[in-house]
Amino acid sequence: MKEKRARSLQWVLVRRLILLQAATLLVFILLFAAALWIANPRLLVDNEASVAVLKGAIDRDRSGRLIVNETSELLAFREEFPNVWYIVRDPSGQSL
Repeated sequence: MKEKRARSLQWVLVRRLILLQAATLLVFILLFAAALWIANPRLLVDNEASVAVLKGAIDRDRSGRLIVNETSELLAFREEFPNVWYIVRDPSGQSL
C-alpha cells in the first residue's frame, strides 16, 4: 500500500490566497453595485438633459451680458426639477 503524501504547505497557502482574493473581489463588486444603486444612474441622464436645455436658453443681451430666455423646454425642466440651480460662465469670465 502506498503512503499518503503529506500536504504541501505551499498549496494550502496558495488556496487560501485564492479564496481571499475571490472574497475580496466579491465584496468589491457588491460595493460597486450598491454605489450605483444609491447614485441612481438617472442622474447622469438628467445632467445631460439640463445642459441641453440650458444651452438653448442662454443668450446675450444687446450689451453682451449673459441672459436666460424662458423657453418652453426650460419651463418644463424646472417643473420636473423644481430645486435645480446652475452657474453658467463664458470664456470672458462673465457668470450667470
